[in-house]
Amino acid sequence: MRYITFIRKSFQGAWVISGIIGTRQYMFYSKKNAIKQYNQESKFFIKNKRS
Repeated sequence: MRYITFIRKSFQGAWVISGIIGTRQYMFYSKKNAIKQYNQESKFFIKNKRS
């Protein structure tokens, strides 16, 4: 399942990721780790929404 629709880097250096759970900013993360964190949050969100 695709959770992410848009990824960019803000002028402060944070990764900004938009997708099914909204927009989140990840400061002090690498791009790979920011994507991994967003996907984990998305899975948790979907799991709790179904319950």
